[in-house]
Amino acid sequence: MNYVAFNHVFKTYPRSTKAVINDFNLSISKGEFIVIVGPSGSGKSTLLELICGFEKMTSGDILIEGRRINETLPKDRDVAMVFQNYALLPHLSTYENIEFGMKLRKLPKKQREEKVRWAARILQLEEYLDVLPKNLSGGQRQRIAIARAIVREPKLFLMDEPLSNLDAKLRESTGNEITQLHRRLNATTIYVTHDQTEALTMADRIVILNEGIIQQIGTPVEIYTKPANLFVATFIGKPRINLFNVTYHTHHLILSNHISLEVGSRFSPLTENGEYLLALRAEHLYLDTTNGIEMRIQKVEYLGSEVILHLQKDDLVMTMKSYQNLDYKTGAFIKVSFDLAHAHVFNKTTHERIELNHEQN
Repeated sequence: MNYVAFNHVFKTYPRSTKAVINDFNLSISKGEFIVIVGPSGSGKSTLLELICGFEKMTSGDILIEGRRINETLPKDRDVAMVFQNYALLPHLSTYENIEFGMKLRKLPKKQREEKVRWAARILQLEEYLDVLPKNLSGGQRQRIAIARAIVREPKLFLMDEPLSNLDAKLRESTGNEITQLHRRLNATTIYVTHDQTEALTMADRIVILNEGIIQQIGTPVEIYTKPANLFVATFIGKPRINLFNVTYHTHHLILSNHISLEVGSRFSPLTENGEYLLALRAEHLYLDTTNGIEMRIQKVEYLGSEVILHLQKDDLVMTMKSYQNLDYKTGAFIKVSFDLAHAHVFNKTTHERIELNHEQN
């Protein structure tokens, strides 16, 4: 039995003809870490509000452990939420903030103390229990918010962009703490973010959401290597995936500026003289001094272990990721080729990915 299930969930606001959540269907196993990712306004936070009961569904069902919770009061849903802005009470100490919800539920004092100290130990907050939030860093305050959630031992953890207010270093370390804590507690977590890096590094499975509609559900590897459509391909991955207008003609892909790429049987599902979008990630371009396309370097981004090159030839532009320690110069010319074994082809009208043959070129 699915631990959490969403069955045809819709949410439409009054005087609006467009659904914020549109036929959302998802089954979650116990212990899974699900990341819902999408651009601003895609419906991610609204979905969490529906689970909590802060918003009422227009139609559909949400079930936890097989029990329909549509009409269940928020306080009785046994879910715990970690917010983006921490939502700590500024006049209470770390200890009192962690304890607060248990105090409202009238848990015995000894039980409250045991749980606070247990959570503080797990989240390395023991030395800050008497400190007010204003005297703590953003990462420490976020850990207090997480501690307050885990002492409830809920059936489901909900996290609404909990790292977005932290600097880059704290985002990475706190993200690692969240995933380690999830494994340690064998928790079931739904985590919302607009950051694709968080999604790829933290999730068991990713749900890509856009305008309230699920675009794809899959593991990070599936999402990255087999994007279901053009939106997923362009949303996931840094730098943004390269896109080229191409025409398929007798085992060749003809780029819009008449560059011809010879292709093998992998591309045989394409229609003769059909027009498509060819997509290729930056790491699947490579230096080829013999047969490559000559491109001018427009910009060099040095990232230490890798270099991102922005390239142009007439109206053809692309990015290439290089791991070679070469002294690339803006304005210089290099020759590059495409590793078409990793290429994706999309229908120009529907933007759906076309399944190519498994044979390599």
